[in-house]
Amino acid sequence: MNRRAAGFTLIELIVVMLIIATTLAIAAPSLRGFARGQALDQAARSIVTLTDYARDMAISEGRPYRLTLDAERNTYRLTAQNGGVYETLGTDLGRTFEIPVSIDARWVTPVEGDVEGTITFDPGGRGDTAEIVLVAPGGYGVSIRNDSPAERFHIVQLTVNADTGVVIGEVQR
Repeated sequence: MNRRAAGFTLIELIVVMLIIATTLAIAAPSLRGFARGQALDQAARSIVTLTDYARDMAISEGRPYRLTLDAERNTYRLTAQNGGVYETLGTDLGRTFEIPVSIDARWVTPVEGDVEGTITFDPGGRGDTAEIVLVAPGGYGVSIRNDSPAERFHIVQLTVNADTGVVIGEVQR
């Protein structure tokens, strides 16, 4: 058996390593954008899930629930009315949730509601009409909103100026 045919030469291994390194260098910016997009998507889905939970619990328990967004601290939390006062829930869903620091949370339109920065869900199944915008670096953005008190919150992809973070418009599907 020929000893040369049994393995790879050092030159062949170096060429393969160069090809792999070049491919990773080309793909790295896309992977960074993917990670940013994933963090943004996860934060938005978490907020929508909490609004769905609040609406369902308000109906089933017959008492108002409230989602509060603190845009300065990039946090949000869920409370429930007890004796006329909103109290923190005694469950994991009552804790303060954090939005990743790279994401800018903006309270856009508390169209309804008695307290700024909150969305209240009443026992009749209605919730305040509101919009929260989350913007990540690189031109990624989403709007979390409902268009009427009877509608559940949903996520809309936004077009954002990558340099200024200003929302340009919605992504048309």
